[in-house]
Formats: sequence, structure tokens, C-alpha cells
Amino acid sequence: MEYKVEIVCKRNDEIIGRVKRAKIGWSVYDSKKRKIGRVSDIFGPANNPYIRIKKLKKSTGEITVGGDDKWQKRKKRRNG
Repeated sequence: MEYKVEIVCKRNDEIIGRVKRAKIGWSVYDSKKRKIGRVSDIFGPANNPYIRIKKLKKSTGEITVGGDDKWQKRKKRRNG
């Protein structure tokens, strides 16, 4: 599942945004579905938290965040 990020602040190597749901380590994608970074921190109110995104590449357009399919499958196998 992917969630749209509302960008609050952009810096050279990081982005601060708001999102309904995220976990540390989730991948961040731009509008062309290219991976541009990872969620490095979550802070603020639990129902609409802020996230800190450590950028790896330049982004274009809308940004979304979502869990890696490989990571989710690996976690499911370990638990059950």
C-alpha cells in the first residue's frame, strides 16, 4: 500500500512531510515510481505524523511512501 506525502519542508539531503501511515525503513517513490529515499524518522501526533525522508536521488512531482514488498513477505515468513 502506498500513501501520499504532503511535503512540509525540503532540504538538500532530506524532506520533511506529513503522511497518514509510515514505518521507519519504508521506501519513498516519486511520481515516476522511482525510489528516491527511505523514511529515517517519524515524529509528531500519532494520527497524522511527520516523517523525515533521507533522499538518495532527486525527486520529481508527487511523493509517495510504502513498504517494500520483499520486506513485507520476508517478515510474514518469519512470523508464521
